[in-house]
Amino acid sequence: MAPRPDRYFTTKAGIVRRRLGRPGAEPKQIARARQELAKGVGIGKVARLTGLGTGTVHKLKREMTARKVKKLKLPKRRSVILGQYGGARGGPLHFGG
Repeated sequence: MAPRPDRYFTTKAGIVRRRLGRPGAEPKQIARARQELAKGVGIGKVARLTGLGTGTVHKLKREMTARKVKKLKLPKRRSVILGQYGGARGGPLHFGG
């Protein structure tokens, strides 16, 4: 399949297709699912209410939480405090031999 610059694809059989793959969900369904998730409704119930699959709703929820985490500016993690002699469990470090 060779992509053409005008967003059409030509298959090996010479058939010209506009789009490959399974069609996505309706934008109205996705918007309603996001509203329900924002209210705190569970993934399974949102899937039943909107007619989407649980995997699609789970993906939407992950995207929503990822955006929230990006907005938060968390402090950088500090390195593990090493023991008296430098080992992570307090023992001396061994460098072979």
